[in-house]
Amino acid sequence: MCKWLHANAELQCDFAEATLLPIVRKLGSPDGPPATEAGLTLRVIAWLQTVKVLDHPRHLQAMAVAARALLELAVDIELLANDPASEAKVRLWEESAKLKHAECSARHVRRDGGDQRLDELLGIWDGAIAERGPNIRRQREAAWGRDRHPDRWTGRGLLDDCREVDRILGLTDDERFEEVYEMNVRPLHWQVHGSGLTIYRHPSPLAVLNVVAMSLALVNKLGECAVRAAFRALRLSFAQSAFEEMAGRSNEIHTALGLGGSEEPQDGGA
Repeated sequence: MCKWLHANAELQCDFAEATLLPIVRKLGSPDGPPATEAGLTLRVIAWLQTVKVLDHPRHLQAMAVAARALLELAVDIELLANDPASEAKVRLWEESAKLKHAECSARHVRRDGGDQRLDELLGIWDGAIAERGPNIRRQREAAWGRDRHPDRWTGRGLLDDCREVDRILGLTDDERFEEVYEMNVRPLHWQVHGSGLTIYRHPSPLAVLNVVAMSLALVNKLGECAVRAAFRALRLSFAQSAFEEMAGRSNEIHTALGLGGSEEPQDGGA
């Protein structure tokens, strides 16, 4: 099963490279795609390319990180596809993050001091904070209702953003992003954040393979969600025939591995 799931991830990567990569490569040209949506799409493709080379159970931690990243990317791209004007908040969040970093770095240097190289940087940070800080703080208040850097550009947590995407798309039951987050992604945090040993306290080959299978299954599901979202955000017609060809190849691999016919790949519409 793990081999089939990984083969699916490879097929998804090939599909995204063939259908989306030529579009996002036009970034910056007069007929190119919107910058933020194209950039997030490139991140999706990069994660699928990463998973393509994660072909051993020892890569289970990286697989878990990929699944978690694809969830957040799929949610972000869907939100932007639904409201392109909200892209301004993404850009504001980026500037807000830089301001927070400058403030934290300056505070650290003042606390420790004594390093001439860092003292020189302190002048740069203080200058940036003085010049850009007031405007960014005003924009924070306007966008998110408080002068505090939010965890996400929406001003909400990821779980609430999952619920918002479910509402926008009209998703129900186990198709909901909320369901995926609560039931599947939360356990993956044990691998992503690295606190404690959780699944490694009493390891077994089966436990490791279970995590690999869960991670790859999520990459399959969330990779498809992210790719479909990218088509919507970039205002493209979904490449249905290419997707159906990919699903057919997936079935062939499933059968070749001795797993019988597959009902997993769904064409599902755009």
